[in-house]
Amino acid sequence: MRRLRTTWLLLAGLLAGCNSISPALSLSDESEVAGVRMQNAEAQPGDTEPKMEDAPKIESPLATTDAGLKASVRLIGRIEADAIMVSQTQRDKALIGDLENATGFRRLRLGAKGDIGDQVAYQTEFDFATGNFVLRDTYLAVTKLPIVNEVRAGYFREPFSLEQLTSSNYFPFMERSPVNALDPPRHWGAAFYTHTDDLRATLAAGIFRSGTNNTGTDITDNNDMAYTARATALPWNDTEGFAYRLFQVGGAFSQRYPKNNIVTFEQGPRSSLLQPASDNPLTPIVPNIAIPANQYQQYDLECLLILDSLSFQAEWTASYIEQIGGSPVFLHGSYAFVSYFLTGEHRQYDPVYASFRGTRVRRPFVCLAGQQQPRGLGAWELVARFSYLNFDDPNLPLAANGLKVGERLATGTFGINWYLNDYARIMFNYSRNVPVDPNFGPSGADSFSLRCAVFW
Repeated sequence: MRRLRTTWLLLAGLLAGCNSISPALSLSDESEVAGVRMQNAEAQPGDTEPKMEDAPKIESPLATTDAGLKASVRLIGRIEADAIMVSQTQRDKALIGDLENATGFRRLRLGAKGDIGDQVAYQTEFDFATGNFVLRDTYLAVTKLPIVNEVRAGYFREPFSLEQLTSSNYFPFMERSPVNALDPPRHWGAAFYTHTDDLRATLAAGIFRSGTNNTGTDITDNNDMAYTARATALPWNDTEGFAYRLFQVGGAFSQRYPKNNIVTFEQGPRSSLLQPASDNPLTPIVPNIAIPANQYQQYDLECLLILDSLSFQAEWTASYIEQIGGSPVFLHGSYAFVSYFLTGEHRQYDPVYASFRGTRVRRPFVCLAGQQQPRGLGAWELVARFSYLNFDDPNLPLAANGLKVGERLATGTFGINWYLNDYARIMFNYSRNVPVDPNFGPSGADSFSLRCAVFW
């Protein structure tokens, strides 16, 4: 409790400090400070995302030099409150344990980002959902460079996988697919990001310390380096006019040397489906896996098709692990999903980073007291996804009791998202999970999840 109290006192101090830095912000700027500008005018499908740069920037007079160099500060954050109910068969409980119902904060983050002069940008963010400080994206970047465009150093996500690089603020499901367990999470490192002048192709690559923990620290004399690269292309891009249509393909590769010569896929807390401290937790339905290895490779193939309000996305990810004292282990998985906006919006693609930005809501939800009819109903999105994870390799080391480890998991997820405005939404997901144990066969589990989310 003392640590949690200290956390909130620090946050209060940060907010108070920001107010003292910028006395020029008046009461008339209240809606801007809140970070939400209601867009009552109907947007066209080709419109760009809501510009978070429109939010007020707090300029520190202490950062002004004789040359006029200034530092800007903008608060960022998100709140994601979840309620999850799980239904398991008795066979499933016997095989993997009781997955309890859960309510709590999936993410509770606060941070800041901004610019220092014309070419230096920074971001820092912390997650407090566990009651402790958990480091998230924290880096310094030099932008607008020739050839490479941007160079970034710090603690951030490796450039690998479209699903992994899409922020939870914009992702159409409450959770990424189980295949996300194969994607490398945030690590300490340095990377560059570049693209062609017409934004039809991107390339990102970096060097990372694969043993970095959630505090952004990696202390070892061993080689735990990772070398990761991702490339994408837009063979079809028709987003300039009224229509919003594009087709993207891409791939990624990572050469990795695990810390302490152990490759692990961890599921996080077994007693709860809420896993706020991990970037890429293995689903609780699949047991933990640890493989002795001095190196391994990861591969990813991705494709995306957007046809106005309708979009399709799919990926295949694999790990080839050169096991010490045994034959190589091959683990892989894939997913495919479809998204459709009933109210005419579309997912907003970011061609600079080959990822996604926020959806622009045409008619934000407004239903004031005394009005006979609401002025806006928000945006409504239907989503469906199928994923398959294969952790059942005959070369996996046996458990201490002599049984085989690993599983195959098929998951179907259906959901509906209600976007109240550009920065707030309510999400509902239903998932049907069918794990197949290599020793005892299949079982089943269902989950029903609800999320209230807001970001700024």
